Amino acid sequence: MMSLSHKAGNMLSMFFMVLIMTFIVVFVTTTINYGFVNDFIARWMRGWGLSFIVAFPTVLIIMPTIRKTIAKITRQV
Repeated sequence: MMSLSHKAGNMLSMFFMVLIMTFIVVFVTTTINYGFVNDFIARWMRGWGLSFIVAFPTVLIIMPTIRKTIAKITRQV
């Protein structure tokens, strides 16, 4: 069985979380903005691809700061 480092596991978790979240959010916004038109799937997939390209690097950049902040405010004295 293959074993991942803690860092690789975190990155893989973030990858799948962003993948699923953008998939759902773009589905909802595409539905609200266009309804189920003939090219719905093409619009949805285009939007999903673009949003993933923006969201994943953003999470990789911002997540360390969020983790540090949360660790500080939840640390017991």
